[in-house]
Amino acid sequence: MAATRIDIRISEDFLQKMLNWADQFSIFSFLNGHDYPADRSFPLCLAVGEKRSLSLSPGSSFSSLKTFFNEKPSWLFGHISYDLMTETLGVLSRHQTDPGFGYGFFFEPEILIRISADSVMIQGVEDPHALIREINDYSSEIITGGSITPCSSITRESYLEILADIQGHIRRGDCYEVNYCIPFRAEDARFNPVSLFQELMCIAPNPFSALYKFHEHYCICASPERFLQKKGRRIISQPMKG
Repeated sequence: MAATRIDIRISEDFLQKMLNWADQFSIFSFLNGHDYPADRSFPLCLAVGEKRSLSLSPGSSFSSLKTFFNEKPSWLFGHISYDLMTETLGVLSRHQTDPGFGYGFFFEPEILIRISADSVMIQGVEDPHALIREINDYSSEIITGGSITPCSSITRESYLEILADIQGHIRRGDCYEVNYCIPFRAEDARFNPVSLFQELMCIAPNPFSALYKFHEHYCICASPERFLQKKGRRIISQPMKG
């Protein structure tokens, strides 16, 4: 189905209504570049619903994804797990995996909404104007509150020992820079993911921001970095560090 353009003033109120509307679906992906230059940010768009999908499995994930796309070239949204490095590098991760997301998943959306400052391009519905009215009927309320108490399994003493070890490697010339990261987890966390994402965007409106719902799981991203982008025969990476 061809995309239809509708001229409309895009406000933060409309975007909040749109996210609240999207949350009724079991799967959606919202990308927001926050008006950074187009070559250094995500496009502003929302993909909702699941017309067709592919769950990745270790051992054949990338070949199956290529086949899936070639069967019907189209817009695809989704995720690839860190653990799929086993397939390409033969290295097993000793880190605890993120629960519920599996090895990877891609979907062709039922509805795609691409947004510019003064219009939207809507694909996948017979009456785009009715869809805009439906979105505008939703509340723009941001539900605040809840409870999140993140903690790490690494103690302060262990953290300082690891830092001392890293400093030793730098002094010996084994490396000149180390990006040492530790995970934080929260049990029995109670909050509204859509509202938490919007609150985060007020604090850190980064060029590669995303809210991704995968059934009962959510991924919230506020990243200043692009991992990889393919344009024709060019591969582009935009990390914070060289």
